[in-house]
Amino acid sequence: MKQLIWYLLFAVMVFVSYQGYVNSVDDPATEAMARDAVCAVDKECGVGPTDLAVVRVTDIMSRKYQWNSKGGSHVATCKREYMFLGHWKCEAQPGQIGR
Repeated sequence: MKQLIWYLLFAVMVFVSYQGYVNSVDDPATEAMARDAVCAVDKECGVGPTDLAVVRVTDIMSRKYQWNSKGGSHVATCKREYMFLGHWKCEAQPGQIGR
């Protein structure tokens, strides 16, 4: 029984490590969702469908993208529905990363 607990603990740690790595990898699909979120907040965003974010910051919990639009800088923060599982959702707000 004790050995089973150790195997389960090991499996959980491998899962969390792998999902943390997957969450921290930059993904073009998430960046496109962030662009759409910024354009939903700033109606005159002026960000083209092929434009890339000026600044990208990723960690095991979220991805942040900074866009410079006609109305100023906006930061889109994308997180998963559940910490390591689920679809990505992005929310945008005016500002800059790190300020």
